[in-house]
Amino acid sequence: MRRRVREFPLVLALCGLLLTPAQAATPPPPPPLETLYDNAARADLDGTGAALVASDLAAAGWTPGRTLTLRGARLTWPRRPPGAPDNVRAAGQTVRVRGRGDALAFLVTSTGGREAGGAGSVTYADGSRSPYRLTAPDWRTGPLGATVLALPHIATPGGLLAERARLYVVTVPLVRGREVASVRLPVAPRLHVFALAVRESSPGRTGTWAAATSGRPAVGPWTGRTLRLVVHVSTGGRWVRLRFDNTFAPAPVRIGAATVALRAAGAAGARTVAVPPGPGVHPAARPDTGTVTRTAPAPVGFGGRRGVDVPTEARTVGDPLAFAEPDGSPGGRKGAVTHGAPAPVGFTGERGLHVPTEARTVGDPPVFPVPDGSAGGRKGAVAQGVPVPVGFGGERGVEVPAGAQVVSDPLAFAVPDGGDLLVSLHLPGTVASVPLHGLAVQRSYVSEPGDHTADAGGTAYTGTITTWPLLTGVDVAGGPGSVVLLGDSITDGDRSTVDAGRRWPDALAARLRAQHAVPRFGVLNAGIAGNRVLADRYPGDGVSTVVAGVSALHRLDRDVFAQTSVRTLVVFEGINDLRARATAAEVIAGLREIAERARERGVRVLGATLPPCGGSARCTPAVETERAALNAWIRDAGAFDGVLDFDRALRDPAAPARMLPAYDSGDHLHPGDAGYAALAEAVDLGAL
Repeated sequence: MRRRVREFPLVLALCGLLLTPAQAATPPPPPPLETLYDNAARADLDGTGAALVASDLAAAGWTPGRTLTLRGARLTWPRRPPGAPDNVRAAGQTVRVRGRGDALAFLVTSTGGREAGGAGSVTYADGSRSPYRLTAPDWRTGPLGATVLALPHIATPGGLLAERARLYVVTVPLVRGREVASVRLPVAPRLHVFALAVRESSPGRTGTWAAATSGRPAVGPWTGRTLRLVVHVSTGGRWVRLRFDNTFAPAPVRIGAATVALRAAGAAGARTVAVPPGPGVHPAARPDTGTVTRTAPAPVGFGGRRGVDVPTEARTVGDPLAFAEPDGSPGGRKGAVTHGAPAPVGFTGERGLHVPTEARTVGDPPVFPVPDGSAGGRKGAVAQGVPVPVGFGGERGVEVPAGAQVVSDPLAFAVPDGGDLLVSLHLPGTVASVPLHGLAVQRSYVSEPGDHTADAGGTAYTGTITTWPLLTGVDVAGGPGSVVLLGDSITDGDRSTVDAGRRWPDALAARLRAQHAVPRFGVLNAGIAGNRVLADRYPGDGVSTVVAGVSALHRLDRDVFAQTSVRTLVVFEGINDLRARATAAEVIAGLREIAERARERGVRVLGATLPPCGGSARCTPAVETERAALNAWIRDAGAFDGVLDFDRALRDPAAPARMLPAYDSGDHLHPGDAGYAALAEAVDLGAL
């Protein structure tokens, strides 16, 4: 018995050894996407012989195997020679993907003349799953405003066509905090997937400043110039990093060097003066120095012409302009005297343009030489101490591919709450057009030729601009995350005092800094003057004088969800749609989609009612009826997590279809400084 007792465990152990391998057998991990490539986009993408052009991709900086940061995700362009398979036709394949983040990003396009897509799923390392739906527009007919890259040609058996080939980045939400293990693609054979990756979250970081790219106008050309951009941060931190975007561009741009510095005290730029609001008067357009010039005015140009056509509600930018700004002079007729011959402002190189009734236009980004002694002048470019170099992967400079972005290395640099930074970047090549934010309401600076990023003084910065080229974000260490304000010209601060930081997002940031009852979020301004919810104003491709951006729906992922540690979204758009004859029902559909997409990503979303615009030319009784209907839906439909009643904050109780005169800038559409302050005061901080 004793022997048998001893043998029994041995038999079980042997059985266990025999059974364990079979019982423990698990299926092999799914393969990475590149092993499943079954279509050659640079040979025959759509089955008819039409294809992407390899030389166009190389010219854009999209070389085989290059990792690109697109919509905040790091995606690798396939490492395949021309003619070899470089994408997967989605057919339900399971693909190995790793990472934790807020979204899954797909580099995709579709064929067949219409959008394609379907349902897929994500499997996490803990065995749980979440569904998603992926849809991509067509590579030849899809909206340019939604593209990440538009190539200039399509190769066909009959030769090259001068037709845009479109690539897209589409993101879908993930369960935050869970590690992704694999992704099952949709069953949609016309959907072509080139790459996919997890967009990582940004713990321990807060976005403190942002500017949304609104278009790509002609500039300069700038050859070997240094830009010194002035940004007013919302919150501080112990380190800083910068983000540069080459959105809408067809080719890479080279940044030879970049630095960051605090702006010197007393270098706040132009003097500000209280100006009583009046019809058509910009608060910053009546300086206390009078209107004296010292020589004959010079014509403003628009692409070399005296005029230019501007679509309704669009913005356009004039030719670079050399213009000297004197300190001041007595009033009277002397107030119209210029210091030197005024230089022409252009519109994509033209001297002029046609502006339809109630449309907006902006000249090409002008460069104004400013005398040292003028108000602000070069003093506005003076740094507090020596500017500190910023690195890019340990390198001094970086190339930003077309449609992509780069993020600098974190830099140990103490950023004060509400401080002014000088971000200087040297452009060693020739830049004739550049992605930018068109309405900065803030003067920045352009140097003489040469790398002046390390200059503490402002002597080399002989010109000014009122746009923000390339720079789209500033992050700091720590903090509770960010609030993004998605809007149009009112959020952009149109008609607020230049150089004074009196936009309503600035006032909101100041309120947050002054209290301790709620988290002191970073405030990111994603307003674009002239922007609409539904329609692209800038077409999404090419050099254009229109800098009113693509639609809120098309820019939502880039300007909101890809921001650093976004916690809350405030949506304050729609009046430009209504004034362009969209109905309240159409705008409601767009706002509902924005709210739903935010909630899917775990972002709190607040809706803001639209203030009155009675008295401006296209705020007709019909528009007022639609505005009232839209505001009623915002207040009562429950589509948002909270409502900011900006209509109530600005309207005249005695004439509810009009803005209170004390808040009106004079055009009856945009508030002045007092009105912007009232909007910020109307925000319930607890709702954020």
